[in-house]
Amino acid sequence: MQAILTVCFVTENKVVVVTDNSVELWKWEIGVQPCSIVNAHVLNEESSPDLTQNNNKAVKTSAVEQSRIMHDITCEIFEHSSYAKYTCATMSEDCQYVIVGASDVSITVWDVEEGKVVKKYQNHNG
Repeated sequence: MQAILTVCFVTENKVVVVTDNSVELWKWEIGVQPCSIVNAHVLNEESSPDLTQNNNKAVKTSAVEQSRIMHDITCEIFEHSSYAKYTCATMSEDCQYVIVGASDVSITVWDVEEGKVVKKYQNHNG
């Protein structure tokens, strides 16, 4: 079972997820669909055509809101490590790189868009 170390938000439809043994880029498309909303107004008067009956009380309903949905979700695994466990991760300020520390005393810098290692430091001491 993998433990999630961090989730780094890149954009509103893209995150980098670092587990104890993988670095993954998750992407999705965002769409909009109508959402039926039930108003909290419970009316004690007679029902009219735009009301529905619920335990002898009328509840007004309307479809006025739109709901944002995620679809076409994909996951690209940058690296899956079976020998070293990832111990920490962070994102650069510009969200271009994810920096991951591992139990083998290494630090790896990943380019998020390219999914490639930019730099790897072995036997770091600090």
